[in-house]
Amino acid sequence: MLNVNEIMLKLKLVFHSLISFIGFISVVLHIVYSPDSLISTTKLTIHTNLIVSITFLLSSLAILSKKNEIPFLDFLKNCSIIYMFVVIFTYHFLLASGGEYVGIRIITNFTLHYLIPILVFINWIVLKLRKIQLEIHLLLDVLSFTLYCRFIVERLV
Repeated sequence: MLNVNEIMLKLKLVFHSLISFIGFISVVLHIVYSPDSLISTTKLTIHTNLIVSITFLLSSLAILSKKNEIPFLDFLKNCSIIYMFVVIFTYHFLLASGGEYVGIRIITNFTLHYLIPILVFINWIVLKLRKIQLEIHLLLDVLSFTLYCRFIVERLV
């Protein structure tokens, strides 16, 4: 029977692989079906989605190899949250009404500007905040034990 940690690890692997796969496919299709491919490769959305896709691919490989993730990979995942925040808000509030897409680019436009950022946010909320919650819980346990010991010592003195 699987314990909670194994289930969370498998969920993390599936989620990270999904983000990476969708990101790579969307970037490639968006560039290939672009009227001017060279201009598409200069866009912030393409760069950030590539960084996010590579980051989550490396994370998936680390999970599969059962090795601990290096701190730089954790740093990149945190950066991914910021990058995707910039992408979704800039696109939604400033650029969404600026152009019309046809064909496959309707789908890739949606995945690059909305789906990938939302998946990265869900990953952060479900997997990262759980880790932070466990660290805070441990910190509160240590703090409460320390306060309890201080109370006992003060009562003895």
